[in-house]
Amino acid sequence: MTVVEVGPGAVRGPNAAPAEQVSAALEGIDDDHVLVDEQPVAVDELWRAVLGEVVGPDADAVTLVVPRWWPAARIERVRAAAADVATAVQLTHRVTLLRECGTEPAGIVEIADELVVVTPPVGQRHVLARCGDPDADTDAVVAAAGSAHAVLIDAPDGVAGAQPLAMRIADRLRRAGAAVRFAPDLVPDLVPGDGLPTPTTPPGPAGPARSPRPLAAAAGVAAVALLGAGVAAGGAPEPESPTLFEGPVAVTVPSGWQAHRVTGGPGTARVEVRAPGDRDAALHITHAVGGPDTTLADTAAALHAALRAEDDAAAFADFRPLERRAGRDAVTYRERRPGREIAWTVVVDAGVRIAIGCQYPAQRPELIREPCEAAIRSARVVRGGETP
Repeated sequence: MTVVEVGPGAVRGPNAAPAEQVSAALEGIDDDHVLVDEQPVAVDELWRAVLGEVVGPDADAVTLVVPRWWPAARIERVRAAAADVATAVQLTHRVTLLRECGTEPAGIVEIADELVVVTPPVGQRHVLARCGDPDADTDAVVAAAGSAHAVLIDAPDGVAGAQPLAMRIADRLRRAGAAVRFAPDLVPDLVPGDGLPTPTTPPGPAGPARSPRPLAAAAGVAAVALLGAGVAAGGAPEPESPTLFEGPVAVTVPSGWQAHRVTGGPGTARVEVRAPGDRDAALHITHAVGGPDTTLADTAAALHAALRAEDDAAAFADFRPLERRAGRDAVTYRERRPGREIAWTVVVDAGVRIAIGCQYPAQRPELIREPCEAAIRSARVVRGGETP
């Protein structure tokens, strides 16, 4: 049995693939094509080449160790590529193997480039967007870990800033009385044989950007998190709706949808959570912190004035200062863009204005109705005593 670890920041197995190819494959895993040596390459073809190099020519059965939080479409892409270079392919989650290494039930902290996933010994996992402030990121992880007596921290090779953040988290958890271990010390115990070889990591210094870039990458969009239950070891989807945390706000989003932070284009900075395979079906999430006495009426007045002052004010219609959505009082309006519409719902919780935009192809609101209502119903400020 050949074991290959795939993602989040490296690909490693019995052999090494060219570092630039590994970097491009990981960077473009959600795209159709990427640039390698300034030439367009199909991502499926690139993954077959990378896994073919790593597995070697004589592989029979291969086990792929993948992040549990990867979307099903991403895992299927690497599984299909592996199936072209081996006769049998199995899938397992890194978090599952890490948990099996412990002598007692432990919480698992997995650090990735744009997020941290906290999986408690029991209960739902938490997906936390890294905000770039190490202290704030550490606070969020420690709160999500709750009262876990033992915690295993996974800071994979190739993930920017993973090691310093892991040390901060470990220090805080230890001061709180938790027993902390680091996953790199356990890697040799995860697989049969003498352990995994040195990983193939992207070239250049650790940082949020890699030199190969996806074709037609949207300007002003930076990846925030890839949310989803992923695929279990046997290949079956795991039905679970993750919670997305953006600053002080928590929102339930559909499993398998992909989140990005949008900083350019019309509208305010926000997180966009897109449906797999349909770029016109999406949730937009943004928030603004007001004073402790912020009311829905105040929010409606301020929002109405802001919309009327927009250069493209005609794109906004059906403004209602008070309406019921998903059982909550809210301000609502509609934004019309070419080929798509966004139904906006704004609620107030603990002085924070939370806006949920439900995007759908023009005249097709039914495509987004259920995830939209779930997001509106769940949108809240994370309070003290509540794990994010």
